[in-house]
Amino acid sequence: MKFEFYNIGCIENVELELKPFTLIAGVNQTGKSFILKCIYGILNSHGFNISELDKVLEDILKKSNIKKEEVNKLLEESDLVGAIVLFLLGLGLSYKLIKRNREGLQNKLKWIFQQKNLGNIVNKFSNSNEGIIKIITKDEVYTIKIPKDKDEIKTDKDELILKAGWANFISSPILLDLEKGIATYREYYPNNYGIPDIYWDILRDIRNVGKAEKIELIDIYKKIENIIGGKFEYEMGKGFVYKRGDKEFHINLVAYGIKIFGIIQMLIERNLITKGSVLILEEPEVHLHPSLRFKLVDLLKDLANSGVYVVISTHSPEIVRYVEYLINTKKMDIKNCSFLHLKLNEKTLTSYGKSKGDYKELNEIMKSLTEDYFDIVVREELEMED
Repeated sequence: MKFEFYNIGCIENVELELKPFTLIAGVNQTGKSFILKCIYGILNSHGFNISELDKVLEDILKKSNIKKEEVNKLLEESDLVGAIVLFLLGLGLSYKLIKRNREGLQNKLKWIFQQKNLGNIVNKFSNSNEGIIKIITKDEVYTIKIPKDKDEIKTDKDELILKAGWANFISSPILLDLEKGIATYREYYPNNYGIPDIYWDILRDIRNVGKAEKIELIDIYKKIENIIGGKFEYEMGKGFVYKRGDKEFHINLVAYGIKIFGIIQMLIERNLITKGSVLILEEPEVHLHPSLRFKLVDLLKDLANSGVYVVISTHSPEIVRYVEYLINTKKMDIKNCSFLHLKLNEKTLTSYGKSKGDYKELNEIMKSLTEDYFDIVVREELEMED
């Protein structure tokens, strides 16, 4: 699957191919977070119906008086689509073909970017009157056009069908500390902006979906437990807790670096991360000691090798260097990797870039993350010698 962005956010033109392991880098204000949010919004936009389910769902329908067409109709008309899909996922089901309609996509993007007028996300430095996002699959090209300063989107097709699983967006581990406040606001004021979906969705999903009877990625789940020496749990009324042996710790007493692993652990435990699903992480190196950064990347490698689509943005040379090590040691296939180095056009203040799956792009990213440091060090050493 490929995404193309034109004249949107701070982006002039960007082409990104999504592969099992996708890494995005660039200086601040080049659109890394914007791209991640757009991808998440497209994959998780409401207003869809399930058109293909696993055999488990077929068995459920056969044993009941409910027809599949009735389920689809309910999903199309309901405002609780997300909750229903999460319920199905909690039963250990997956969905492969999802139809996303124009209204659902527009609403999702507005809640992610907290914009009553979606036209505000169009590039303000561009002379174009619209921003464009293209989703390219093996079967079709789907074009989304967002007119500047207008609260609407235009699409060349009524519906977009994607072969995809559930998408998860991890922005910051601090969300676990703020769970009660975020949940209270979103549940009591469901129509009020203030808390973007990228913060609320993941908390809602973990809260609403119970532990799976059979965890699909059980080996990775156990690996996380070994890394952090325990496990995270959510209990209604109590909130999130961290359990280590027979000891229980309130979430506010747990290090942020450990919480990143805990969020992934709870998603895996609920089968919200499975083969075919998408895991998006925004600068996951924040709060992490270098040793834990390596362990996190190693974990993400395991997820990618298990069929999960991992998408991360980063400013960390350690992460890029370790990715290179994993490829060199054949622990990760470079054919399954996509690297996007976003560059800034200082004249137009817009960014551009095209993802590639090769060492050259990875080396360019590494150079961009380290060259300023070496320039400063060399300059100071020369000044000291003078």
